[in-house]
Amino acid sequence: MSGVPFSGLTHVWIMIAGALLVIAAASLCRIGPAWLTTLGALAAACAAVSAVQTSAGLARGQFSSGAGMIVDQASLVACVCAALATAAVLASPLGSKALGKGVERHWPGLVLLTSAALMLSVHAASLAALLVATESASLGLIALSGVGRSQPRGSEAAMKATVVSAVAFGFAGLGAAFIYGGTEALLNYDAISVSFANQGPNPVAMIGGFLVIGAFGFRLGAVPFHMAAPDLLDGAPPAAAMFSVSAFRLCFLVALLRFLSLGFFAPAVGGDVTGVPLLLTWLAALSMLIGAVGAVRQEHVKRMLAYLSIAQLGFALMAIVALSQKAPTAVTGVGACLLAQSVAFLVAFAALGHLGATNEGHPFIDDLSGLSQSRPLLAFAIALSFLSAAGMPFTIGFGGFFPVLLSAFSVPLLLPLAIVGLVSFLIGLYPALRIIVAMYFRESTRTWATDEHSAGTSAVLVVGTMTLVVFGVLTSPWLGWARLLVP
Repeated sequence: MSGVPFSGLTHVWIMIAGALLVIAAASLCRIGPAWLTTLGALAAACAAVSAVQTSAGLARGQFSSGAGMIVDQASLVACVCAALATAAVLASPLGSKALGKGVERHWPGLVLLTSAALMLSVHAASLAALLVATESASLGLIALSGVGRSQPRGSEAAMKATVVSAVAFGFAGLGAAFIYGGTEALLNYDAISVSFANQGPNPVAMIGGFLVIGAFGFRLGAVPFHMAAPDLLDGAPPAAAMFSVSAFRLCFLVALLRFLSLGFFAPAVGGDVTGVPLLLTWLAALSMLIGAVGAVRQEHVKRMLAYLSIAQLGFALMAIVALSQKAPTAVTGVGACLLAQSVAFLVAFAALGHLGATNEGHPFIDDLSGLSQSRPLLAFAIALSFLSAAGMPFTIGFGGFFPVLLSAFSVPLLLPLAIVGLVSFLIGLYPALRIIVAMYFRESTRTWATDEHSAGTSAVLVVGTMTLVVFGVLTSPWLGWARLLVP
């Protein structure tokens, strides 16, 4: 099926068509926000089903849809995960009573369009397609973060998201120009790989590769590009934060993997030649340590979770470094780490959004004291999601953490990085334990009103919490599926 224009991208067009339909309905009809949200969630679910069907028909092969796009198992599995995360985000409340009805009506269409851009980023097989897709997704995330701008933290989040996106686009554009010049006008990943194999890596192209990786670092919030990341996750509405740490992060990491595997991690280009693994090693080590230590120092629950997400991003980068060194279990580690992080942080932010949906509260740790007495099920969901985010055994987080650490320890060159990862893991357990102690072993200091939540919100928490438990105990089925996330 090679060369057939746009074939295999039905799920992307479903998302775009659903977004346009929701936007038109919000603008022209008097349909309530709840119905618009339901329509958007159904479009995301249909996109997930379409991607699954395409994956089943693809078997082990791959086919290009032209225009610098590629369709393979990794991109399709990533799109399934992104579509399911999008449906979960749409089913969750925005988490702020200050948002007007106009925002609520146009929110579903914006989420769908951003998710469609993310899907295109994982299908990108050329620098031009990658730049367009990632920048479109980043602009969508800016808008999603700015819907809470009526609050001071929301305005700050939108402003910093704009700055981060602008700097990242500058890095990516300059990097693409260097690669284009250093490879004699090549943009396609396969062509770049062939050029490196025949002529060796060009120094100018290598500089461009570092710049593109730096752009990904800015957008993902890796240290030392993390300065704005905690403020973004803290100031954005909980649903926008859910989207950022689930669909956005997973798709961007898969896009980074494809960029590296078809260009700078190609078999003909060793890690010692390019120096890319060394750069990623430093990013991973700093992200793990600073993220874990930063989480320990936080009293604000959302900021604590934001720093834990930075630490877990470091584990994902460590898995990519292990993959570059062909470490055993590295493929499993990369896929499991991406999937586990997405589920754990999605449930965590969903639970926090559920907690503050009718209280206009952004809780501190002391505010959660005694929560298990007044709202035991929600306290259980928060506790389990934080333990998963920290990588505690018998949770989905540990299923993503253990293969990564095992693969790193199996390569002598990565032993220092593996030790840093183990120390960061132990440090990161402390913030999760603080949350549990506050909820289960302290007297209540705040009265949380009972939420009048929707069925969709309850479904997200119930299904998400069950996933954390089941995937933490039964690891083999989903670990095998997670391997498909690696291009």
